[in-house]
Amino acid sequence: MILTSYKTTFLIIAVDTVAKTFTVAGDKRDIFNASSTPSVEGSTGNDGGYSVVSSTLDGTDTVVTVNEVIPSAVADGSLALILGKDTTEWNRDDLGGNEPFVAESTVGAGRVDISSPVNWDKYGISASLDDRGFRNEMIALGNTSALWGALVLAERQALVRNYAYWSGASTADLDACYDSTTRFDYKKAVMEVLRASCECDPHRSSLAGSEKYFNWTNDDGGVMDSGTEILSDAVL
Repeated sequence: MILTSYKTTFLIIAVDTVAKTFTVAGDKRDIFNASSTPSVEGSTGNDGGYSVVSSTLDGTDTVVTVNEVIPSAVADGSLALILGKDTTEWNRDDLGGNEPFVAESTVGAGRVDISSPVNWDKYGISASLDDRGFRNEMIALGNTSALWGALVLAERQALVRNYAYWSGASTADLDACYDSTTRFDYKKAVMEVLRASCECDPHRSSLAGSEKYFNWTNDDGGVMDSGTEILSDAVL
């Protein structure tokens, strides 16, 4: 599955190259905040990325001040923001009835692929997946030596927090993310969530002083099997 974000756009109705401002209709100060990084699309000469300094209300319109030089005074095109990437704040009214994040097999119209361990960790649980499905998607991002090796620290940490990292990861790699106690706490929290949601049946074992989780099942005759250890990259 792909984690996609809705790209919301606002028509540019005025430009001031001296003040370095774009103006859009309506009160959009929430989405055009000082941490947002919109792009201009479909303009005569201003296409590209910008970073917002501030946004103010002028009557019923929002004046967005940016850091960068605005080349053209022609007021056309749109200011576009990818939710979760270009801005972390928005109002439902800005989405036109669209969901901010969706897990889908192909990228839908008006949406952008933002799949990464960090984004799945932040937004994946709200993308219409159950807890098990969410974790399984996280696993797919780092469950081989090549995938795990290509990840930066923040991405590895996101997988560790969701007990979804490559089971072949070295102790040194994992210690660089979190200490062993913290890693086990994350693992335990994930198992408790899965068990509470009845999506698997993790049982904790302390045999030989080693605390592990096993997925046990009963057959129709009530016989319980020996269980399968739930590894970090084991799809459930």
